[in-house]
Amino acid sequence: MIREVAVETKYGVTTITVSPEGQIDVSRMGGDDVMIPAPLGIWKMQLSHAEGNKVIRSGSGECGCYPFKLSEPRDESYVENDTMHASSASELARNTCRFYTDLFLPEEITRIVNFLVYHDRGEREDKTDDRPREGKFEEELVEFAKNIQYLPAGVQYELIRDFIIFENAGDERWEPRDREIMQFAKLCDKADAPLSALIYEAQGRKGSLLYKQKHFEALTEQDMNYIDEIETYDQADVWFAHMIDKYNSYDHLKIFIDIIIEACIDVRGRNFFWLKKFLERRNIFPETILNTYGV
Repeated sequence: MIREVAVETKYGVTTITVSPEGQIDVSRMGGDDVMIPAPLGIWKMQLSHAEGNKVIRSGSGECGCYPFKLSEPRDESYVENDTMHASSASELARNTCRFYTDLFLPEEITRIVNFLVYHDRGEREDKTDDRPREGKFEEELVEFAKNIQYLPAGVQYELIRDFIIFENAGDERWEPRDREIMQFAKLCDKADAPLSALIYEAQGRKGSLLYKQKHFEALTEQDMNYIDEIETYDQADVWFAHMIDKYNSYDHLKIFIDIIIEACIDVRGRNFFWLKKFLERRNIFPETILNTYGV
């Protein structure tokens, strides 16, 4: 058993001690009043969380379930899947609520996180948001209900109910608190897209819709509208613009805009050059736009 460990961080030295009697003490040089801004802290935790996507689980690899070499324990060019996304969106929800402690009650946070773990279980394949299809919601609802059929009945009912509210989170029919909770979950889901794009950018594999146009199909009218307005094909930018435009009436949107801005500044060294005018045109956050979102 350890007696004492010192961990050097950007914000000081954290000392961890374990007494012979089993008492654990954690202290930080400079005290607990050394605070990182909430949006930056949440982004840094997303960046840290994504590092786990690169670490290959060795046990099944050594048993032949997939190609694996002991000399290559990390996959720097990992492919993202739905389980990774669900984990990332859940992590975003948890950490946002850790920094913004007055948003939700503990049981509401549990509800949000539990739902985000399952929220894409209705997908047999992932189609981007710019390709809407008639009947998609009903198909995914059926698949979602089938996927969770082995859970206790009460849990199934709660998740199905949240799935319906989540997919239609702006609907005025829902109770105000249900709507606020699922709008927050939806924002965690949607904010994960530009944040993931910025993580890839930080890894040196920046995405662009020019690649999509060249290798898959002509860009949709929605894609082109955002590209023309913000004057960039960059993946993170176009997805961020789409998120703001579609969910600008949702509670707590500003929190997620702030997180994505901090991510952009951390990765690129500057804010999104188009953001201030984009928000001004839509009269979003007019009281803070000049001070908070200037470039």
